[in-house]
Amino acid sequence: MNFNEKLEKLLDHWQEHNTEHAKSYLKWAEEARSSNLERVAQLLERAHQETLKINAIFEEAKDILKEV
Repeated sequence: MNFNEKLEKLLDHWQEHNTEHAKSYLKWAEEARSSNLERVAQLLERAHQETLKINAIFEEAKDILKEV
């Protein structure tokens, strides 16, 4: 396996890992909201959104790897 293939596998792994974290952030946002911690819930939802943005960056990196 060459470097590009390894990096693509790593990017896939990071995306999967991030997706699981993002799901967890939303779950805990709901829990925080249920405990009257609205601001905490909002921040966890923001963390979810930012995590998905990171996944988009990883996807862009994978697209570049496919071009070279």
